[in-house]
Amino acid sequence: AVFLGGGSFDIGDVDLGGDLLLTDGTALCDEESITLNTGLDPNNFTFVWEKDDVVIPTATGPTLVVTEPGVYSVVASFPNISCSYQGEVTIEFFPNVEDVTGEPADLTYCDASGFHAFDLTVNTDAILAPLTDPDAYTVDYYLTEANALGDIDPIVNFTNFTNTIAGGQTIYVRILNQEGGCVGIKSFDLIIQDLTPEFDITDDFAVCGTEVGTITVTPINFDPTSPDVGFVWTFNGNPLPDTGATITTTQGPGAYQVTINNTECTATA
Repeated sequence: AVFLGGGSFDIGDVDLGGDLLLTDGTALCDEESITLNTGLDPNNFTFVWEKDDVVIPTATGPTLVVTEPGVYSVVASFPNISCSYQGEVTIEFFPNVEDVTGEPADLTYCDASGFHAFDLTVNTDAILAPLTDPDAYTVDYYLTEANALGDIDPIVNFTNFTNTIAGGQTIYVRILNQEGGCVGIKSFDLIIQDLTPEFDITDDFAVCGTEVGTITVTPINFDPTSPDVGFVWTFNGNPLPDTGATITTTQGPGAYQVTINNTECTATA
């Protein structure tokens, strides 16, 4: 006969699967989850789950759905008997692709036709700029969000793409982390419009000696205080530091000229 004394016994390990780690590319994507399964009958065992050595009070069954990184462990015990199975696994997640990449900018062009050929890749550098390992990511462009999500029909001529909708359209970007297969979707707008500035300007005038005059631009179809509007002044073809709608003729007699840029549409007088 064999007699066993009192106490508790660890009678083996529970296989929760292998560790999922960033270092070997097996980590989960941010939006993914995994179910840890002891494979044990809940009618025969009680379960205590921990995350990073802290008991998860709501986890009392044979499985656990994991949505956060951490070291997860389980102790499965026979009721009324001090015998148990134990298991442990480390689960890591790749960072959210949309959180760690930059934002694409809207692309604007002035054309009364409503169409223009854009180089969409001017946004690639902006998207990848915050990354320490940009070569681990690919960037592709799509006409719809559904296509971007499903990786269907990417835009092939992305360096010379002419919008297919007059006046502009939304372009969707699929950003793929090649190490983990994680995907982020972002978007930007192509804007094609004729916002050529219309304005009146002070008529030619004469000054005497050292007198100075004032030249004023009076807008007709734009807001001169808008951040999308810029003024470039010249005197006899040479640039002046003035950047507003009004200047004084401190340079003396000569030809004063202004070029107004309204969202990439320009006019000169």
